[in-house]
Amino acid sequence: TPLPLPAPLAPGRKVVLGIRPENIGDDPTGAVPLRLDLPVEIVEPTGSDVFLWLRLGSALLTARLPGNAQPPVGAPYPVAFDMTRAVVFDADSRQRIA
Repeated sequence: TPLPLPAPLAPGRKVVLGIRPENIGDDPTGAVPLRLDLPVEIVEPTGSDVFLWLRLGSALLTARLPGNAQPPVGAPYPVAFDMTRAVVFDADSRQRIA
């Protein structure tokens, strides 16, 4: 999924991709094109929501699901990433690029 960048990034430029937990989660309609099965590290029920801590390489991501979700810890869970809501930052300056 292409990100809406104001200009192409220079080769080798280091960036940080930011995406909020509410933009990572279930996609029952199948409308979101970027999906991954990620192992569940922590399940954190908070009442109306459940936050999942998911492993992606050396990073932990947080996904926000409806409060009735019950994914098992240790099992892969299919999550969708709404990349239209992603933000790109310069890794050195931490300035927002897009």
